Amino acid sequence: MAIGASGDRRNAVRRDEAQANVVELGQSSRAPALATKRIVFGAPHIGEGEIQEVVDTLRSGWIGTGPRVAQFQRDFADYKGAQHAIAVNSSVDAPLDASGF
Repeated sequence: MAIGASGDRRNAVRRDEAQANVVELGQSSRAPALATKRIVFGAPHIGEGEIQEVVDTLRSGWIGTGPRVAQFQRDFADYKGAQHAIAVNSSVDAPLDASGF
């Protein structure tokens, strides 16, 4: 049994018990073995261009709205073949904006 830097035996016992429980869970027929490899879902693909856009936006002083958002709305509307597009910060805001609320 290891004793922590504080010399507190109770913490050392708890730590040892926790490690024993992990081993028991991994060996149990009811519980799956602990995974050694993880599958990453949604790993970001961020290149230097995206990083520079963030830096340029922060330096511009326009965080939530402004000329970049206006340009994005125009470009997105053109891409979708729509007359207008509105950028929102979440899927909760979109229906509210669409309803004119």
